[in-house]
Amino acid sequence: MKLIATPLAIADNANFEGDLFERKSFGESVANIIKNSKDPLVIGLDGNWGEGKTTFVKMWQGLLTDQKLPNIYIDAFANDHTDDAFMVVASAITDYASSKISKSKASELIDKTKKVGAQLFSWSTKIAIKALTLGVINSSDYEDFKNIGGDVSESFSNTAESLIKEKLLNHKNDLESIQSFKEFLSSLPALLSEEDDAPPLTIIIDELDRCRPSFAVEILEKVKHLFSVENITFVLVMNKVQLEESIRFTYGSNIDAHTYLQKFLTLEATLPKRMEERNNDIGIYCKSLFERHELPNIDPTFIPLISALANHLNLTLRQIEKVFSNITLSLSSFTQPLQAEVPILLLLCTLKTVKPDLFLRLAKKNLSFAELAKEIHFTKNQEVAYEVTHIMLWAEHCLMPEEEFNNLADEDDIKRISNYTRRFYRDKIITLHIDSLKNFSMK
Repeated sequence: MKLIATPLAIADNANFEGDLFERKSFGESVANIIKNSKDPLVIGLDGNWGEGKTTFVKMWQGLLTDQKLPNIYIDAFANDHTDDAFMVVASAITDYASSKISKSKASELIDKTKKVGAQLFSWSTKIAIKALTLGVINSSDYEDFKNIGGDVSESFSNTAESLIKEKLLNHKNDLESIQSFKEFLSSLPALLSEEDDAPPLTIIIDELDRCRPSFAVEILEKVKHLFSVENITFVLVMNKVQLEESIRFTYGSNIDAHTYLQKFLTLEATLPKRMEERNNDIGIYCKSLFERHELPNIDPTFIPLISALANHLNLTLRQIEKVFSNITLSLSSFTQPLQAEVPILLLLCTLKTVKPDLFLRLAKKNLSFAELAKEIHFTKNQEVAYEVTHIMLWAEHCLMPEEEFNNLADEDDIKRISNYTRRFYRDKIITLHIDSLKNFSMK
């Protein structure tokens, strides 16, 4: 048994080898859209936090490479310590291009990039970029504008300062430099390809939903207004709801964040998730985690039970990982894993992960079965998976007051559970399992 699951190995350019969720066909569809368009596409790939977006795009890169579609991957979260979103994207492009094209063309791209980068110190350039969207300017920008003269004078010699000031004042030249940069960027795929009809360059920007709000918004603005050109496709990997929250955080709660975000996207795509009652993504991932944690075969219904509960609560893949970490932690504390009552173990590990307030109330013995059922949206006789009903039957067995339990008929399903729990008193089952969890927490 392993407390930490054996990682899923994703080789560089894997092209969906080991794809648990059968997303290759979706990846091929997105690749076909890119191949068949020369337009300046900005595709928003939406998916909930923890649903495997990064795993998908890493595998998808392999597919693009196999199809000879040039591509670049940028981890936005790894770069959000900087305030210069332009240079994060530009440096990734120049680094990639420098290894693929002639030295003279690479030097030309770097020179044009440096000119635009310098221009972004300009108060007028920064205002113009924001005005291109909703004209929204953050109050902190005004502080940046007031301080820019001081920043320049501190950072450069008098000669350099005078040159920069002259260029900042020459707005026409600024616009020409930006246009020259964009035209060169649009021609880059042709330089990268030996084919007459060169495919577009795809730039994947991942982890936007994990970035500082201001940096995530800055990435959007720079991509749209400085990098979005013909023959270049951006794939922005995001949780759309979270990104809209970043927009509100940056520009205030009164902004229509949905409309603002739409200004940056040409096309939206949603990471597919199979939701069938059986053989769905959650069930497949639970089986994978069971194997990678090397859990003992303590109950043949283990995987169906945890899969059904995870489906009922609509857990993300990341949340399921944490549930399994708690399961292995709890089982490790038993002298023999077979001592665990699986339905209660799974329920408690899930609650500890996604509803810790309910877990604490159970630990303090101040949560009734009716309250638990309400909190997790379970009603008797409703159309839910049999496995969820089975788990909740065990919960009711453990939480039912003694007098009510004694009044049950012997053939009642709750009463029958006692035939399987003779080694424990009924009211001690939950306590036993909580004790195996409450003092530890897997990160």
